[in-house]
Amino acid sequence: FNPLVSLENVCFAYDTPSADTPDTPLRPVLCNVNLTLRQGVCVGLVGPNGSGKTTLLRLLLGELQANYGAVTLQTGVTMSYFSQVFVDRLNLNDTALKLLCETAPGIAELEARKHLGSFGLGGNLALQPLQLLSGGQRSRVYFALITVHHPAVLVLDEPTNHLDYDSQDALSIALHEFTGCVIIASHNQSFLQQTCTELYSLEPYVQEQKLQFNRRGKLVKAERTAREESVLQSIEPFTRGNSLMQWLADSDEPAEIKAEQMAEALNDYCTYVLGDDEA
Repeated sequence: FNPLVSLENVCFAYDTPSADTPDTPLRPVLCNVNLTLRQGVCVGLVGPNGSGKTTLLRLLLGELQANYGAVTLQTGVTMSYFSQVFVDRLNLNDTALKLLCETAPGIAELEARKHLGSFGLGGNLALQPLQLLSGGQRSRVYFALITVHHPAVLVLDEPTNHLDYDSQDALSIALHEFTGCVIIASHNQSFLQQTCTELYSLEPYVQEQKLQFNRRGKLVKAERTAREESVLQSIEPFTRGNSLMQWLADSDEPAEIKAEQMAEALNDYCTYVLGDDEA
């Protein structure tokens, strides 16, 4: 499948200086993020508070603009967003059926009830004011609202808050049956492992650790990428004295060729760790 949404070398920092406040310090959150979302994929984001999970979701939604890099949305792709903030803003005097009919004008009542029933809101639950429903049931109402138009991408921020275990299992099953793409930011790792086809870990960006390999703030998979393996292999002979001497002794190349090879490997390493602009 073609990518529905893609992020390429995306960097983002809060409190970006402007002409009026040139001395405002940058607060980097994400650096060199590369991510591709395709139909049928469920992506999970894990990481401690402050690692940029919600920021990444807001970049995908277009609520924030990257300082560097590109966020590309395929033409015609629709996205729906779940956040507990929006659940808490629902009118507690309304019923689930009323809210769904307002969200999808013209929907038949039978179809609306069937859609609500797929989220465990059948029968009288669809007709009760939200103030009589539990927190988990209100979350299900909001899930029903954001999926009624069949979006291509579901963006979910901490979707299991207030959900009991049975509700979490039901949500996981519903997401497995969803034919579009799902991206989930959550601290609930058991839910992510049960639900997602891909898991990514985000680490807080730490300025002092910028020069570390796999620098802080970069979105990384558990396994090394092909480029990481290539860079590490190319630099390995020059990182320890014995390895360097062995490489020099085993190579039949002229001295100037050896020097060029060493310089090229070191340049590749610095470019990868520091970034193209800093190397």
